[in-house]
Amino acid sequence: LLVLAALALGRCGRKPRERSMGKATPAKVVAVAQPPDEAVARERRRDLDEEVQQTTVPEVLLAFGEDGTLTETAGALQMPKCVTPGGFIPTELELSKAEELHRGLLARGAVNDIRGGERWYEGCELLRFLRARRSIADSEQLFCAAMDIRRQLAPDWGVEATDGSYGTAQTSFMRGSGSCPPAWWTFMTDYCPLKFCGTDRHGLPVAYAAVGKSDLQGYEREIGLQNLQRFFVMHNDLFLDSARAASNSNKENMVHHNGFLIVDLDGLSWRTRHEAQVFSRIIQVIQVLHPERQKRCFLVRAPYIFSTVWRLIKPALHPRTVERITILDSSRLSMEELLNELGPASVPNFLGGDNTTIEEPTLKLVPAGAFQKHKENLKV
Repeated sequence: LLVLAALALGRCGRKPRERSMGKATPAKVVAVAQPPDEAVARERRRDLDEEVQQTTVPEVLLAFGEDGTLTETAGALQMPKCVTPGGFIPTELELSKAEELHRGLLARGAVNDIRGGERWYEGCELLRFLRARRSIADSEQLFCAAMDIRRQLAPDWGVEATDGSYGTAQTSFMRGSGSCPPAWWTFMTDYCPLKFCGTDRHGLPVAYAAVGKSDLQGYEREIGLQNLQRFFVMHNDLFLDSARAASNSNKENMVHHNGFLIVDLDGLSWRTRHEAQVFSRIIQVIQVLHPERQKRCFLVRAPYIFSTVWRLIKPALHPRTVERITILDSSRLSMEELLNELGPASVPNFLGGDNTTIEEPTLKLVPAGAFQKHKENLKV
């Protein structure tokens, strides 16, 4: 989103003229509140900074009882920061907020009628929603909006959700086991350069996206907006499922609710700025369902033009956001940071790693009628 939104600014940071994109397939989307004004944003930043500076953090296992209270081990650790390389240990303030949020969601029946929806009451998930909003009330509203989206879209999607997530179906499709994947899913896997690279040494998921080799406009034209949203929701659900598994299996009381993203900017051009308009429609669902999913983002093989764009938008970003973004050029020395953070096994070999499961993508612009031809080929 950062890359696409930045390019949408146009040269010298000017706001581009709006252009008609034609009618897109409508999606059932819960309305999202507008961003707060600058004064509220500054106050939110101060609150977040104060929370990050907490120095006493409890050693806990985030397990909720039926009464909505947290079960935790005794003791406390003195640490300079609540964030560690492998994950984070929640502060006392965060744990208290998580309990209150859980009680409120139970009272509202937030996950009722969602198969396996109780999973979203787990501590690592609640903390993700808490960190995405300023207040408990806002976090509760965001959580309920996410469950409403899952509840209203599930009957139309034709993809079975287990454990409250579409991650299991995504895994089944990727492995070629279970039910036959929908035509729109196989079409997107053929064209869209969005792949999983594996996990880092802590078990956190690593995803690869070739922004400069994507054709979001072509995807939307062929399969429609709602199918496009489905594809990214399934991908992100599996991403979060992997982070959840890492959180549940670790023995260090660390909480994991996000992972890593490698964004390949090779091939980025002014053509890409039009992709931002499609992406803004996709994230109407993504930003509600998957807040705080990114632990760190590596922008690799960044062209010279991006350094200019980055200088324009960096001052407007919160320092915590900037800290999560690392820009790397194509030099071997620059890529060392990527390899050291993720490990060679989780970095594609064309970026200097050892992972050979992902081929270096090429730009595949989607011709008109490609999806219809794809469906016909599936019938043969």
